[in-house]
Amino acid sequence: MRILAWRWAGGRVMAVFGVTVGRGAAAWARCVAVLSNVTAGWLRYAAVVAPVAAILMLAGPLRAQEGRREVEEGNRLYDEGRYQEAHARYLEALAKVPGLSLARFNEGNALYQSQEFQRAMEAYLEAAESGDPEWQSRAWYNLGNALMRQQQPGAAAEAYKQSLRRDPQDRDAKHNLELALRMLEEHEQQQGQDGQEQEGGE
Repeated sequence: MRILAWRWAGGRVMAVFGVTVGRGAAAWARCVAVLSNVTAGWLRYAAVVAPVAAILMLAGPLRAQEGRREVEEGNRLYDEGRYQEAHARYLEALAKVPGLSLARFNEGNALYQSQEFQRAMEAYLEAAESGDPEWQSRAWYNLGNALMRQQQPGAAAEAYKQSLRRDPQDRDAKHNLELALRMLEEHEQQQGQDGQEQEGGE
């Protein structure tokens, strides 16, 4: 005997079986016995699993909701140019939900606007490595921008490449990668010229 399908009928889940147990009343009785055992077993299983599944399904959205008010308040403050206050709200959100990638990314933005590039880079890197695909590309891109502000074109180029691996169509990342590579080349040429001048002067 094998189950062919499950059907919802009159408030109960019923199994539709492909029966190969013979014909007649005895076969029908065996089929009914199996069906009632399967239905009873399934109901016991569902009585245990359904509440656990419901809790697990609600846990993620509830955790994300916990920090949402703080993130929204931080975004409002950020839009008003109040970056230090926005940063404080993002930290409040992260205190409630430590793995909230959006809050970590926005924390990096507030720090960047406050000219705190080293701390911004740390926040962007944490958001980029969070595993949340929605924020990874953006975080790598912004990390590249912060590295450029710190005059680190080689590291910035690598960050832009990481961004492009996640979003190959990002024109801004492509443009900034070209700028970083050009800046790196100029920097290396300048170092080469400085080295030659030092050798010639000695």
